[in-house]
Amino acid sequence: VSLFWSLRQSRVERWNETPLEDWKDEVTELYPDLNPLLEHIKSRQQVIFVNYSHVTMDTWNEGNLVCIGDAAHGMSPQLGQGVSLGLYDAWCLAQSLSKNLSIDEAFVDYSACRKHHIRWMQMASRFVTPMFQSSGSDWAPWRDIAFRAIHNIRFPYRLMLGTLSGIQQGMFRKP
Repeated sequence: VSLFWSLRQSRVERWNETPLEDWKDEVTELYPDLNPLLEHIKSRQQVIFVNYSHVTMDTWNEGNLVCIGDAAHGMSPQLGQGVSLGLYDAWCLAQSLSKNLSIDEAFVDYSACRKHHIRWMQMASRFVTPMFQSSGSDWAPWRDIAFRAIHNIRFPYRLMLGTLSGIQQGMFRKP
């Protein structure tokens, strides 16, 4: 089980100085069903703080080296797409290599296969991250209104579902 708790890096020191039980109380106040999971956490060493960065590369390969997954296109975990994108990268790379092309040709083929999908997901991540990680409360009401409204409008709803399921490859690129 993995629990993602978003916390700005500038607030980690303060979080480390507060009693662990205070944080567990905060989590269970929001999600009471997590209490059994949190009972297993006895020390801060069991909680890992991880930084992330949006990574954009012009090309994903140089010579015989190719980058896939978060190394090639790391982004906010808000969309929950890291593992899915990495697996899709690996699958596309395997398909390109199985065509008996040279390494250079296989990497060009791989890049063509992944380009639109990765660029779309990077754009979506950059767009939605501030809505979920804003330190101010200004975004939350607008985000909630927008997401509620999207459910009633066919095109943006299908676009959102395609993006969150990891298959959308662009605004008008059908999965």
